[in-house]
Amino acid sequence: PRSTLFPYTTLFRSVDDLLDVSRIASGKIVLQRAPSSVSELIRSAIEAQQSAIDSARIDLTCELPESPAVIDVDPTRFVQILSNVLHNASKFTPAQGKIRVSAKTVVIDDVPRMAIAVSDTGIGISKEVLPRVFELFAQAEASTGRAHGGLGIGLALARRLVEMHGGEISAASDGPGQGTTIFINLPLCERVVKAVVPGVDMPRVAGRVVIIDDNEDAAETLSMLVQRLGGASRTAYDATSGLQAVRDFQPDA
Repeated sequence: PRSTLFPYTTLFRSVDDLLDVSRIASGKIVLQRAPSSVSELIRSAIEAQQSAIDSARIDLTCELPESPAVIDVDPTRFVQILSNVLHNASKFTPAQGKIRVSAKTVVIDDVPRMAIAVSDTGIGISKEVLPRVFELFAQAEASTGRAHGGLGIGLALARRLVEMHGGEISAASDGPGQGTTIFINLPLCERVVKAVVPGVDMPRVAGRVVIIDDNEDAAETLSMLVQRLGGASRTAYDATSGLQAVRDFQPDA
């Protein structure tokens, strides 16, 4: 039962987070960076917290970038960041509440960046506590009377990991009972190969192509490339719909 397992899960999570804070402070964490899809990172973090969100009867909505967006991060660590933020949001949001995750490209000081926001309709944060919300062991007293566990480690760890990635994290709230929004922004990946514009000597695709890949961003990117090179394409994200697309579209490849 959740009532039996949840305290132990929370304890293990807190110990792991505290150990990570110690490793960061001693310089023992080395980021394993790789160009990573923002959409895939967000989906992985939501999947990690889905059971907790469902058991709390919270309505979760997600708004992902319309076009493929890539950031240069350690995928495991960045999922940990988002997972900690989502965990915090679900913990302080009452049943029937809402959490919204959004990601979009913004321009800050003429530099394109990826802006991720996690908003909830939870207990909110007072203006006195807000400046300290990312400090280690910082805790806010709930005005709702609802008990909230934890040691105030998750957001502190998230801040340290975001800063290691060259990003920024901040919090906003209109006060108790008004919910909270956590903002994360990071530079877009500079190492990603830009879209190829066909030239005189570029090979052309004269045929019809069906692309089947459960990584939606990868499928859409390849589809755009095929179309840029003069071909026609259809995309599918699983075997069943892929076979149907082959039957319907009759591709050359």
